Amino acid sequence: MCAQGTLCDIKKALQPELNSFPLDLLFNAMDIGVILLDEQGKICYLNKTVGHMLERDTQHLLDKHFTEIFSTFFSVSAEEYRKTSPMFEVMAHNVEKIGVERYSDLTKRCYLTNYHPVMLNNLKYYLITFTDITKRKKLEEEIIKMGQELDAAFALTLPNSKVEYKLKNTPEYVDTYNPDQGEITITEIIQDGGYRHVVNALKIAGDLHREGAMSILGIDKDLLVQTLIFHDIGKSQPDLAVGQRVIAAEVFEDSKLHAGRSAEIAQHIYQKPPDMCTLIRYHHHAEDELPASFPRYLLPMLRMVKLIDGLSAALTRRKAQIKLTVHKELIIVEEKNHHPAYNNKRSLNLFTGQVKYCHNSPDGNKKYRSRA
Repeated sequence: MCAQGTLCDIKKALQPELNSFPLDLLFNAMDIGVILLDEQGKICYLNKTVGHMLERDTQHLLDKHFTEIFSTFFSVSAEEYRKTSPMFEVMAHNVEKIGVERYSDLTKRCYLTNYHPVMLNNLKYYLITFTDITKRKKLEEEIIKMGQELDAAFALTLPNSKVEYKLKNTPEYVDTYNPDQGEITITEIIQDGGYRHVVNALKIAGDLHREGAMSILGIDKDLLVQTLIFHDIGKSQPDLAVGQRVIAAEVFEDSKLHAGRSAEIAQHIYQKPPDMCTLIRYHHHAEDELPASFPRYLLPMLRMVKLIDGLSAALTRRKAQIKLTVHKELIIVEEKNHHPAYNNKRSLNLFTGQVKYCHNSPDGNKKYRSRA
């Protein structure tokens, strides 16, 4: 017996109406093209969206073989269509094909297509759906073009082509960590990872600037930008392969070493100012490791550089989502990652160096090693 008798009664009363509901009304109200082919590939149903897409009367398309209709829509010839259409593989091997992008030279539009073999009343049919994704593709192309233009604009800020070459040829590695063995497994290689890391660091600096962080005492925007560009210029990475399992501490150089090397390059090759070289040299030191000679007035800048460096690593290697807000000398960070252990919300006081985590946010840095 149904626990919710009234709902069951309503469903029972409506069942005849549901069974006789004209699905044609539903399909014709959709902006997705729907086609049903019989076992021989002849069209036995198509909705109005397909008619609009083809600029043809749907009634005149029934019982025609799909190749007769689509060979010139998606290809320049029937022969080419047979080579490129997923439908032939679906029919030959009884498999479905999902998310296939098809471009029509006739309409100059792009469609996302799906192909499904289905059984209805013990008869085999093939269901095809079309979604016009032209606007989305154009937006994607615009975003890619915008990214390329931003890269070109960023390249103009670099002192010379050698710096750009070094950054673009310093890889970064995406990995998974196995705490039982203390090993990481390489899952992806970002060949221009050093360059991506600096670009992401500058993006984060831009976000902080919009939030007002550059107005905080002790923060110098121009010095920060130049520090971020040069902070990993001396980094040396091992040559690893996807699938390789290694102990990170054994194959990756101590981060303090590449920080010191980067500072030497900035100072002696590019004649960068002492404060900038100091920030680069110590950006991987804990504060209790800093020498007595470290200028205390640089501590807010050092804390910001270290924060941005870590967040950029999260963007570059973990594709993290980061939200930043600034309140007086506090920077509040909300970080979301695919791996929940890295998710946290925390605040950093640039004057005192105090970091506070929300009560329900795990401190991922205590569980996982950092390779920023």
